[in-house]
Amino acid sequence: MEAKYKQFIDQDIDFDFRKTSWGMTRSDVKMSEKTYPISENETHITYDDTYMNLQATVGFHFLDDSLIEAGYAFREYYPDQAQYINAYERVKLMLSQVYGTPAMQRDYGNACEETCCCLETGSDQNAEMCIVEWLTERSIIRLLFISDESSTEFGILHLSRKQDNNLRNSIS
Repeated sequence: MEAKYKQFIDQDIDFDFRKTSWGMTRSDVKMSEKTYPISENETHITYDDTYMNLQATVGFHFLDDSLIEAGYAFREYYPDQAQYINAYERVKLMLSQVYGTPAMQRDYGNACEETCCCLETGSDQNAEMCIVEWLTERSIIRLLFISDESSTEFGILHLSRKQDNNLRNSIS
């Protein structure tokens, strides 16, 4: 039993997002998922799922039929802003437990944590934007939280570091 568990853990380490790895084809990603996509085209596939009991759209992005980024866009609706912040903090804590101390954290707005750098966002005093980033050998993981008087959105984006470096090199 212990050997089977270790084999499963060792296999899981090779994945970059869910049960996928950067560079997988659209067909390979579709086979790795348990359900049918809710939408798909040449460059994207999306699914409905949950992450930490939060309703989410799961998205996969491809370039030349090669997986380059993926993530969760959370769709929970809360009547109170504090509930969004609580959900964001729970996700941030979980990601910190998995990936360690963030490589970068920027919180702009009124609801910042005491340990963060807080700056006003300019014209909208009620606006909030938080970006937390972790780095692994193969991935950049970004937790994003954006809120103003009319809406609140947050999600997790996993990016291929190789693809990010290629993009940066092509821009310079």
